[in-house]
Amino acid sequence: MANVENTTSWKQIQQGVRETERLIGHKEFNLAMVKARQTLEYMVRCMAEKACLVEGDLSDTIDQLYEGRWISRNTKDHYHNIRILGNKAVHEGDDTAYDANQAYQMLVQEVKAFADEYSSGRPAARPSGSGARGSQGRSSSGNRR
Repeated sequence: MANVENTTSWKQIQQGVRETERLIGHKEFNLAMVKARQTLEYMVRCMAEKACLVEGDLSDTIDQLYEGRWISRNTKDHYHNIRILGNKAVHEGDDTAYDANQAYQMLVQEVKAFADEYSSGRPAARPSGSGARGSQGRSSSGNRR
């Protein structure tokens, strides 16, 4: 990715985080989870491009990034959790403050890691966290999108 593209991508990711936070502040929890998932999807697409992965659905792309050692197991779990919470918001109408805050906190943590690790080149995958927060993984095939 060229520097101009990196700057534009980074600005879009930052804007997504700010918008998620704003939505939570306005108690629009459903929309906050949707925005968190959209921001994650954009971030994952940027990484997939850098990793030269063939585009697939978000779940498969996350798994491919993990298998290629671009992300750690803990990061993979966070990505899937954000994805699942976003899917629940869209498909089941989830509008809980707790879930929105979980999605936001995981997103902020992973965006910080993304900024630190992906701005200069291929990262070494971080060691798996033994106590990954909220590690649900895939709860069912119905949540896969």
